[in-house]
Amino acid sequence: MNTMNKFGDHTDMAKAHAHIQKEDQNGDMMLELWEVTTPKPSTHPPTHPPTYPPSGTPYDEEMKALYYSIKDYKAPSTGPDQHYKDAVSKLFPYFDENQNGKIEAHEMMNTLNKFGEVPPVTIAEAYAKISSFDKNGDKMLELWEL
Repeated sequence: MNTMNKFGDHTDMAKAHAHIQKEDQNGDMMLELWEVTTPKPSTHPPTHPPTYPPSGTPYDEEMKALYYSIKDYKAPSTGPDQHYKDAVSKLFPYFDENQNGKIEAHEMMNTLNKFGEVPPVTIAEAYAKISSFDKNGDKMLELWEL
């Protein structure tokens, strides 16, 4: 049996390659389960602005300021300083929308866009940010990894 038939109507290499390119969100030219199960951003302009949980509260503004205070932080060779550790401890539950103890790419994307990142963060960029800290390779961030 030709293995390319597993792609349904994608029976030749060019069509299979085009299908992979279309679904591949992290640019590695391999399909992973999360890439075909994660909702993709719409290519159509929104008809109304995206809605997020209530923002603009003093708590939201505090979290935004805290995030920007460590956004470009580079840890010295001796390890992160106390301000960084405290900020990460406060920010982690704010990013972890479903409170499962892990920050997933969609949570990273939603929170950064809620903070007003320009241009808006895409799901692929959120995965890239996560992979720069992800020590166990699960494509999610746990507090110990930061």
